[in-house]
Amino acid sequence: MNSAATTMPQFHPAKAFAYISFGCSALLLYTISSLTGGIAASVPAIGIPIAVFLLSQVFVRGARFNTDQVVSPKNWMLLLFSLQLLVIPLIVIITGFAQGELPHLPSHAAITAAVLLQSSAYVSCMTGFILVRRWKESRGNPPSTDSLIASVDQRAGAPRAVIAVTAVIGVVGLVLRFRSLADLTGYFTGTSPIAYDLTSAASVVATTAQSLSGLLLPYLGVAFALLGCRAIEQARRRSGRRARNAITEITVLGGLAAAYGLYSYSRGNVVMPILAMLATYSMRLRRVRALAVGVAAIAIVLAVVAVGSFRTAYFLNQAGVSVQLKSPSLTDTLQVYGQGPQFLGYLLDTTPANAVPMWGSTLASSALSPVPVLGKGFRATSTTVLYNDLIYGRNVATDQIVPLEGELFWNFDIPGVVVGFFGVGVAVGVLEASARRARRTFTCYVINYAGFWVAFMVVASVSILSQEFIYFMVPGLLALLGTGRLQRRPTAPLRQSLGEVR
Repeated sequence: MNSAATTMPQFHPAKAFAYISFGCSALLLYTISSLTGGIAASVPAIGIPIAVFLLSQVFVRGARFNTDQVVSPKNWMLLLFSLQLLVIPLIVIITGFAQGELPHLPSHAAITAAVLLQSSAYVSCMTGFILVRRWKESRGNPPSTDSLIASVDQRAGAPRAVIAVTAVIGVVGLVLRFRSLADLTGYFTGTSPIAYDLTSAASVVATTAQSLSGLLLPYLGVAFALLGCRAIEQARRRSGRRARNAITEITVLGGLAAAYGLYSYSRGNVVMPILAMLATYSMRLRRVRALAVGVAAIAIVLAVVAVGSFRTAYFLNQAGVSVQLKSPSLTDTLQVYGQGPQFLGYLLDTTPANAVPMWGSTLASSALSPVPVLGKGFRATSTTVLYNDLIYGRNVATDQIVPLEGELFWNFDIPGVVVGFFGVGVAVGVLEASARRARRTFTCYVINYAGFWVAFMVVASVSILSQEFIYFMVPGLLALLGTGRLQRRPTAPLRQSLGEVR
């Protein structure tokens, strides 16, 4: 299988028929809603993102899901866009807009503007992705971004010493954060104030040791990632032992979920390393079957719904807001976490016309706010705080994620949205191609991990990516440098096809 086939998936007539049939069904729903005075009648533009996404899947080859590499940053990005542009508009047409934590729904004009911005963001993002992948294929040689990794990648294995050191550092962080077994168990039951890092109300009780643990605890997850990559390397060299490999894989995935889940109640911290490990396994050893991915996706969605309900209630209670713990409907949850157009519309509706553009001031604050000590002075002017102030009032909570389109619009108006998402597409394209070219498994994992987080920007914000880089990507990069220093043996040539690595 060549790289071009992997990058630009073929489109069979059966798939085209499926998309056309789905499009006709969506058109029928849209028509019925329009004729009966439903959402499509009051917000006619709600059908635009549905049409844009479906047409791109049929006619734009590079925008299609990659069925050869099911778990990949590109497919993750497309999945998030399909949720935002296809699934959520259909849910809205059928059930209406979910209000979430918004004090009220925005005007229809604001929702229309949000729908157009989201559609434009998708077109721009996929344009950037397709162009960079075609450019890389036409050059034939890795661009400069790949050569920056090569000096480390040529030597980077997963020595036991590095695994041990990262595990020890992570355990120290665990002890510093959870001072007792009661605090550890209370973290999972909502009776412990340890998850202080997302609420200003709880942060006042954090000790210096607990703050230091925020920098050390992620190394525990890195240790499990190194262990998983080492197991993949060993499986590449030895045939058989499927039972032993399966036990190791389950242990590694469970360890990743537990290690990263102990940092905070953020679902992304748990999901991203698992996706990165599955993508690495698929690229380096054997394909992950679509059925297995589907079963795992269902389990993840159910976990996200449960943890999301718990997290919202916990943080609002910590902030002094009385709330009863209840599970929102699945359709409401999808609209909230998929950044339905009403949330971007609310941002647009409540922003004074003379307040934009802000020329990067709030973006800079958002990028710097997660930095220890230095970022404290920037948090009050970050887009996350400003957006949550619009929803809750000043200094109540900061648990709502500002849409990236809103951040870019606030700072650089419509051109900022187009250029910003073009950059997201370019970054995902470069990272995914670099992961495929990586000589060592842990290098592949680190790049995949970064790729999945950049792709997550479709429904995330600048401060989230900055926080993940500082607290989670930097430990992985340091471990990568450590493996390079301890193991300087030359590596075998890269096996580029899936058939060669089996």
